[in-house]
Amino acid sequence: MRLSERMSPATIMPLDGSDQSISAWVAVQHACRLADEPNTALPTAARVRGDLEHPWPGARIDQWAGWLDGRMIAVLTTGMRLPDNTDVTVIRELKVHPDYRRR
Repeated sequence: MRLSERMSPATIMPLDGSDQSISAWVAVQHACRLADEPNTALPTAARVRGDLEHPWPGARIDQWAGWLDGRMIAVLTTGMRLPDNTDVTVIRELKVHPDYRRR
């Protein structure tokens, strides 16, 4: 079976900072943490909003979301230092909802 026959492609977009998208981000995080790292602290909407609105000084943090059929299924956070090494971007976090893995 070809990929196009199994499922439609996901859309990847920057996290827009709306309450709805932040709630969806936290829901994906919770599902992933419960499946993969059940003993770690769960993220909160306040932390996600804080990262969006108040990044660390001298750093650029970008947050992206993967959407499929109107549902957020993945989250990605990248980071870049602005004072030096501006050609290096670090993937700080990449999570895919357990229900949408290996498709």
